[in-house]
Amino acid sequence: FRGYSMVNGLPEFRFAVDGVAVRERIEAAPGGGLRCTFEMEQPTAEIEFQAPPDTSVSSAGRRLNPDPERWVKIPRAAPTRFEVLIPGPAAGIPVRSATETTNER
Repeated sequence: FRGYSMVNGLPEFRFAVDGVAVRERIEAAPGGGLRCTFEMEQPTAEIEFQAPPDTSVSSAGRRLNPDPERWVKIPRAAPTRFEVLIPGPAAGIPVRSATETTNER
């Protein structure tokens, strides 16, 4: 972990994986859920990302399909950028806010 900053009111985390600098931005996705955008300046090899269930991964505007164990291969480029879309809760499922959870303790 190399820190974080707020960019246009949104968190951007900085960390390194195998010596490669990574930036991750998190924002609300249209229609609910989250969009996580990962950027690497000069990856040394193809990127492999294990996608959580029910997410979609895209790079350069096209969807990337995971293998049966949910690993996605992202082609090496300079810079490399990919997005992970995490859907929001399904309609009709109650969601409690962090404030509600804290007040119950």
